[in-house]
Amino acid sequence: LTDELGERFEISRMSYKAFACCRTIHAPITAALEIMETHSIHPEDIEAVEAVIADEDLLLVLEPLHEKKQPRTTVEAQFSMPFGVALALTKGQAWPGDYNDESLKDPLTRKLAGLFSYRVNDEFTKRRPLHFPCELKIRVRGKEYTATVDAPLGDYTNPLSRERMIEKYYHLAGYCLQEGRARR
Repeated sequence: LTDELGERFEISRMSYKAFACCRTIHAPITAALEIMETHSIHPEDIEAVEAVIADEDLLLVLEPLHEKKQPRTTVEAQFSMPFGVALALTKGQAWPGDYNDESLKDPLTRKLAGLFSYRVNDEFTKRRPLHFPCELKIRVRGKEYTATVDAPLGDYTNPLSRERMIEKYYHLAGYCLQEGRARR
């Protein structure tokens, strides 16, 4: 109970959600964005998407898989790993405004969600809940691209940049404040 008392403060381990979905989906989205940025992939060319994950939260974001691949509402989409990854691949982000009726009906986003598969890695499972490890594989024209994420963007070990935090603030404040007021 007293280990590191007065030395380690849990508030310094705060994580901020970078994406508007269940926290379990953040690592695969982070990996998807890394692959897209590193390899300049066109979403239309993607043939398969596979996530290697821990077994935690499968019922929340992955099962039943056929339903999670085709969410009907924005809330269902926010708890769908296939949809969240597909949204990031098509939009380059997953902000609150990206989870909408238009995205739910978007043919490319729906196609990519349908290409999604996953498998569980027991070593990843052992590292939860302190870590959110994920390996994401995307196949494009027969070539496979992989990114491994130990901590999703926004985790205290992989923090959002100051610029990204400010961008997030303005994005969220824009729903209820005019720009001048938000800046003040």
